Formats: sequence, C-alpha cells, structure tokens
Amino acid sequence: MTEKEFVQKHLARLQQALSRFPEAFLGEQAVKDFTLPDSRLNLGEELFGSYELIDSAGNTLHTARDIYEAKYLVYSSQHRHTIVPVPVNHSGYQAVTSAYERYIDNILKELISDYQKLFPAGKNAMAVVNEILRVLGLVRF
Repeated sequence: MTEKEFVQKHLARLQQALSRFPEAFLGEQAVKDFTLPDSRLNLGEELFGSYELIDSAGNTLHTARDIYEAKYLVYSSQHRHTIVPVPVNHSGYQAVTSAYERYIDNILKELISDYQKLFPAGKNAMAVVNEILRVLGLVRF
C-alpha cells in the first residue's frame, strides 16, 4: 500500500463514519439556533479573555466570550452551515468542545498508529494525517 492509497482508504472509511459537529456531541443540552456567516471561521486575537473570530481575509466576524465558545463556533463553521445549534447554558460550550476534541484525538491516534504499522520506516505520518483531516474539513486547537 502506498501513502496515497492509505489516505484514500481512511478518507472513504471516515467519510461514512464521521460524527458531525456539533449535533453528535450536544447530548441532552438545551440549544438555541445561532447564525454563522457563510465562511469558515478562524481564531483571531484574544482580547481581555474574549476571542475574535475572523474569516480568511482577516475580517472580524464575531467576538466569543471565551476560548470554548470560540472553538465551538470555529468547529461548527467548518461544514459551512449558516444555522447551528449552540448550548443555551454557556458552560455547555466547554463540555461539547471537550467531547469533540477527545473524539478527534482518538481519530488522530488511530491514523498515526495505522500509518506506523503499515510504514514502519515512514517519516510522513503527520503530513499524511493532516491531509486526511484537511480533506474531511476537520480542525483541532
């Protein structure tokens, strides 16, 4: 198997089984709808505990109250949905983002482990894994 085949194999598997953020991680949280811009958000500067959310041009589109709200909105924007459910209770942002980050970390560990088994002398594990995450539209802070 080549690295390209490794990427294709794992992309096909993950595209079928991937849990969607935020819906799959909300559990029993009370939610309300939040309108996102039709672009992928990025973390901007931290300002007195608040975080700017910016677009690819660097324009500030929203200011989040803390890092958990910022991550939640960035992760939610990756699939370019303009209406997303957000927790009514602000502490829900931390619970949902933490669950999602554990999920992504487990995927990363699995991919790296599989890569190392198939390519024991391979040195491109992170580049291959990053390519898979990029194609899937997954980010992790």
